[in-house]
Amino acid sequence: MNTEQSSEEMTNTENPAGTETPIKITIGEYLKAAREEKTLSLKVISQHTKISVTILESIENNNFDKLPSKAYVIGFVKSYSKTIGLDEAECLKLLNEAYGSTEHTIAKTAPTSLEGAPPTNPPVEATPSKEIPSQYLTIAGVFVALIILFAIVINNTNTKPGEEVAATEETIEKEVVQTPLVDVKPQELSETTPLTEDSDPVVEEKAAEQTDDEQPVAEEETQPEQKVVAAEKKVVEDQKTEEKKKEEVKEEESKKEEKKITLRAIPMPLYTETSEESFYTHLPENIKAAKIDGKQNIFINAVDGDTWITYKSDNDDIKKFVLHQGRTLLIRGDIVRIFLGNVNVARIFLNNKALKISSRSGVKSLVFPQESAKDYKLPLFIYPKPGQVITSSEYEKSLN
Repeated sequence: MNTEQSSEEMTNTENPAGTETPIKITIGEYLKAAREEKTLSLKVISQHTKISVTILESIENNNFDKLPSKAYVIGFVKSYSKTIGLDEAECLKLLNEAYGSTEHTIAKTAPTSLEGAPPTNPPVEATPSKEIPSQYLTIAGVFVALIILFAIVINNTNTKPGEEVAATEETIEKEVVQTPLVDVKPQELSETTPLTEDSDPVVEEKAAEQTDDEQPVAEEETQPEQKVVAAEKKVVEDQKTEEKKKEEVKEEESKKEEKKITLRAIPMPLYTETSEESFYTHLPENIKAAKIDGKQNIFINAVDGDTWITYKSDNDDIKKFVLHQGRTLLIRGDIVRIFLGNVNVARIFLNNKALKISSRSGVKSLVFPQESAKDYKLPLFIYPKPGQVITSSEYEKSLN
């Protein structure tokens, strides 16, 4: 492989006046096209993303009125794009554009209610705000606090000192618990005395001083303590069970993430040369003169709309961006791999020869020269994490 560093030039060219109408791809078409290129069914996507097939169909058909709120749809699109290896940021951009156009359309085409029938969503007349100023609320709060304080002072003044002392003594007498006196005799230790962890002194209780009514009271006092200990043990066990469940869920999620992506051979042919004169009107003279012999000179002109491009030339880093309408891109290298979204809006030239590229889905993977396509597999580029992109060759090496 030639080590000469490949270069790329970005030039602005005027979009020639023509009769072709710009084609805008929607988020639903973009996701559907990428899924069909990978030959995946909606059922498979549903199993991987845990999203119902009905919701996936509504997203692909841009039926946003049948979907939940936008916050949920954003999560669906993120999961969908990650599963089929698309750029999450680009998908969210298309989703926001779709919601913007949907809201605009609804505002213009709002249906009118039938005569004599009440409207489904009657307009609400705007009413002036009745919010009370904050300074009035503060003044009212201070006034109420002063009234409460004044009432407390009057109440304390009317209470007689004698009655207050008597009430206090009565309360103290009720709270005092009289316990019977017992004789405590220390245990005498000898060589034959067994050692135990909990050794209490022997207490001799006089049966005559202890009534039958006192025994149930002691048992009732120990029962709440036992219940508290049992409740604490149950809480600890529940916490351990919950932590174990969380660990199992994490393991299952990590296993799902580690599932291998199926790689497949690139179908041929990828493109054919064409001599149609309408194509060559989009090839500037300065690009023709810039051709380097022995290299793959690929020129891309975004004529009818924006196209999404991810490409790698030789050993250079992977580059991905949106080529906006009216912009051009020149790529040179010995071996060039390109993935295009909305490819039908672009005119592509190889070594000053116009290429005819067919794609029903609007997305296309290309390898230059075409003979080198047998050395690579689809998808050409994989997105293992949001914002990260690698080639399928690098992914395949990581599995070994």
